[in-house]
Amino acid sequence: MKTFTVLFACCFFLISCSHTTAIKNQYVAKPVIYKSELNLDQTWDKLVDYISQNKFSIKLIDKTSGLIVFENPNTTATIENKDAGLVHPDAFVVVPSKKNGIMLDVPVTGKFYTKADFKDPALVNGEWTLRLKTEDGKVSVSTDLKKVTYNKRKNSRKIRTQDVFESTGKFEKILADKLM
Repeated sequence: MKTFTVLFACCFFLISCSHTTAIKNQYVAKPVIYKSELNLDQTWDKLVDYISQNKFSIKLIDKTSGLIVFENPNTTATIENKDAGLVHPDAFVVVPSKKNGIMLDVPVTGKFYTKADFKDPALVNGEWTLRLKTEDGKVSVSTDLKKVTYNKRKNSRKIRTQDVFESTGKFEKILADKLM
């Protein structure tokens, strides 16, 4: 019984100490909303063309509701530095650097990597939702990062889900620039 009590106390202590390092900044408001100068059909066509040309995987596309859900296998990830800035400001996603005091294994560009090692496209995947609608004669595009998954190593078949993440707004800006 004494062994059980000690084991229970140790497990309780470890679980209570379990935490993920928080992301200190919020980089963009969710969802990111921008206006297009084009009409609804032109905006839709430009977005679908961009998604197709970049070989993003479309999970759902419904023109009548203005909804597109796609996966971007070229999602770059980074962590915050000690001053709560991004280690690599060009990344699309920021993830926490530690969980339970241990460095996370999300393939990010960290201080030990060069810009050339920024990201292997096969490792980090972001699921994005776009919603198009007309408001006051202008087309409004709502963009939101819904999910981040990753592989620890290039040829690994085990896909992990990253629970804590923030969009940096860089990918949303690329999409907005395509519509201007």
